[in-house]
Amino acid sequence: MTAVASVPSDPSALHGLGRPLLVFAGLPLLLAAPFEFLSVFDSRPFPEIAAGTAHSVSAHLVLLGFCGMLVAVPALVTHTGFTGRRLGRTAALLATAGAAGGVVSQWYIGTVLPWLAHSKSPELAGEMGGAGLYGTMALLTAGILALGISGLRSRVLPKPAAIMLIVAAVAFVFPPALIALTGAALLWSGAAGLRIPTPSAPGTDVPVTT
Repeated sequence: MTAVASVPSDPSALHGLGRPLLVFAGLPLLLAAPFEFLSVFDSRPFPEIAAGTAHSVSAHLVLLGFCGMLVAVPALVTHTGFTGRRLGRTAALLATAGAAGGVVSQWYIGTVLPWLAHSKSPELAGEMGGAGLYGTMALLTAGILALGISGLRSRVLPKPAAIMLIVAAVAFVFPPALIALTGAALLWSGAAGLRIPTPSAPGTDVPVTT
């Protein structure tokens, strides 16, 4: 007897890259945390801090991590958690936008601020400031929070890692904590692996002989 079975088609070209992309995103963030800590607690005037090595290393590592997150989130959309649910569309869009905001803010922090510091620009009289910069950082915080909550509800992310993302968003006032917790959560999620989903994309019918 020959039956017809439905074989799911590959839902996304990025689907299989979800795990390594999470590792790629998390590792630089974890490596950046000590440098961010040194930069935050540096007692020198801010223009000197902005021109320093710790500031530059931290900013570029964080930039690399958020670039990884920017690609990793779309790769997670087709993954199904142990609850049988996927990341919410709104959460995925917000997390992707947040990662993009993080890329922009870290580019400014790691490229523009050191240039202003070396040129002794009067625009760098105080802290980094600027409505645009703080706006991108707020978007990043909201994106991390949305990813944590949606990842926890759907279990697309391991429960401890999702909780770490939520705590990281709450700790946004202390950047080293946000960076370290986000990095650890993404790295944990990638290393632990993600459950292979049954995609909702149309399948291909193939004959099965019984």
